[in-house]
Amino acid sequence: MMEKFEEFLNNFRDHDLDVLIFFKKLNLVLDLDHTLLHAIKTSLLTLEDKQLINPNKLHGILNGALLVKFRPGVEAFLNEVSTMFNLSIFTMANQAYAKAVATLLEGHGNGFHFREVLSREDCVTWRKKTLELMMSHERVTLIVDDTEDVWRDGKKPSYCETNLIKIAPYWFFPTKGVEDEGAMDEELARVLRTLRSVHGAFYGGGDDLNEDGDEVDYSNRDVREVLKSIREEEPKGDDDGSRIEINRKRSHGDCFEQSLNVCEPAKRLKTDTVVNLPCIASC
Repeated sequence: MMEKFEEFLNNFRDHDLDVLIFFKKLNLVLDLDHTLLHAIKTSLLTLEDKQLINPNKLHGILNGALLVKFRPGVEAFLNEVSTMFNLSIFTMANQAYAKAVATLLEGHGNGFHFREVLSREDCVTWRKKTLELMMSHERVTLIVDDTEDVWRDGKKPSYCETNLIKIAPYWFFPTKGVEDEGAMDEELARVLRTLRSVHGAFYGGGDDLNEDGDEVDYSNRDVREVLKSIREEEPKGDDDGSRIEINRKRSHGDCFEQSLNVCEPAKRLKTDTVVNLPCIASC
């Protein structure tokens, strides 16, 4: 039975590969919290917070139980990457939250949609994400996530490094009335440059013929090798998304993880990161 399923899955992924090549696309798996946005329980906001926050920049979901703040530039980022990649979501939050945020992001886009929306309920290993759950070959799939550890597998110690583009975590709550944090957060722009480079290198500028005039066989190419090559050409530290210094006043008590069970403390970050943050949203 398992062998038949594996055969079916591989055939499906082969078909997906053919479709990707036809449309000159790749696959991109996106984390949500601290990658594309920051969310908080409405009940955790103080009166002072509510007075400082510009309500036009927030989005309520799940009947107003949660407030969502998009990372600066997220709409433009998703609109552009959707022309080069089929988009999916994989979050450690629960399914109801994942679907609500996916719908919210799609509603602010130019017509893109998320092909797959996976959550912690889909995980086969506790608090571990894997591309084995995605309906596409790993060699044509990239990941954007602020957390490496959730992609690590003891059997594949370098797994997260081969497909993952690390992004520095985005925090908005508690806010101090910052009106335009776009100048302080250029992570999506940095990641977008890398994604453009990978897509362009994978498809060679869209030319389907090689130097000998023969048709290019894209099916044998591996996006992981392309990403590795691009990283080697970039200045050291430009693509790891780990160097960020943030100091936020701790408030709202204990970690939001107790209610949604979806985030890791800031200690996940590398040792060169200086952080003083409340852990109040999912990862």
